[in-house]
Amino acid sequence: MNKNNTNQKSTQPLSTRPEITVRKRAFGLIYGLLSGLAFAGAAWGYDACILSGTHVVFPWLKVITGGAACLLIGGCAGWLTARCENGIVAVILWILTAGLFALLTIAVPFLFAPKIMGWLDASLAGRLNYSIYEGFYSRMVIVFVWIAIMALIVGVVQLPTTEQAVFATSTASRLMPFILSIFIMSVAGTIGDNLIAEPLRSPTVTIDRLIQFAVDTSGVVVDKKLAREMHLGALGPIRDLIHRPRRLVVGGYSGTLEEIYVMVDFDGIWAECHTIYNQATICLQASP
Repeated sequence: MNKNNTNQKSTQPLSTRPEITVRKRAFGLIYGLLSGLAFAGAAWGYDACILSGTHVVFPWLKVITGGAACLLIGGCAGWLTARCENGIVAVILWILTAGLFALLTIAVPFLFAPKIMGWLDASLAGRLNYSIYEGFYSRMVIVFVWIAIMALIVGVVQLPTTEQAVFATSTASRLMPFILSIFIMSVAGTIGDNLIAEPLRSPTVTIDRLIQFAVDTSGVVVDKKLAREMHLGALGPIRDLIHRPRRLVVGGYSGTLEEIYVMVDFDGIWAECHTIYNQATICLQASP
C-alpha cells in the first residue's frame, strides 16, 4: 500500500504536490502582506516619522490604522492570487486592491483619523472640521491611476516570480519577488504621500518650527529680513502663549488643500494658526 502511494507521488507533477501548493500560497500571502506594508509605510510611515519630531498629536495614528487595513487587503490579494493561480484573476484582484488603497489614502487622514482622535481625546472632537470636498475626488482619481499601474505590475508578476522563488535554491532568488513588490508598492505609496499627506504635514511642521523659532529667539533682536522670511509677525496675537507647552493638529482646510489652519493647544488655551501655500499668515486665540 505504501509502495503504491510512493509510486503515485513520484508520478505526480512537482508543482501540484500538496506541500508545494502550501508553499506557493504561503509565498503569495507574504507577497501580499509585504506589498500592503510597503504601500502603508510610504503613504503614512514617512509622514509619521516627520511628525513624531514635532509637537503634533498622535503622529503614528495614520500609519497604524492605514497599515492594518493595507496588510489585510494586500494579504488577501496575495493569498487569493496564489490560491486561484490565474493571471486574469490576479489582475482583477490587484486592480481592486489598488482601488481600496487609493480610497484609504483619502479615508485614513480625512475620515478615520479625526474620528479616532476625537475618541482618544475629547478636547479635539469639536475642533476638527474635516470635510470631503469635490476637489478630493480628482486627487483620488490621480492616486488611483498611479496605484493601479503599480498594482497591475505587482499582480502580473506575482505568479511567475513567486513560483520561481518556491523552487529556488538560493536565498537571493527566494527574496527577489518580495523585494520587487516592496519597491513597486513603495513608489505607489510615495505618490499617495505627495498628493494627500504632504499638504497636511508641511503646514503643521511650519507652524511648529515657527513657534519654536520664536521661543528660541525670545528676548533677542531678530534680523528684520529673517523675521519676514520666517513670518514671525504671524505669532503677534498669541505671543504671550508661545512659552507654554504645546501640541498641534490640523483643524481644517480648503477644498484644494492650499489653505490649512492648524490648531495649537497651549496647555489648555487654544490658538488657530492659518497658512496659505505652507506660509503662516496669522495666529489668533481660538474661542473656548
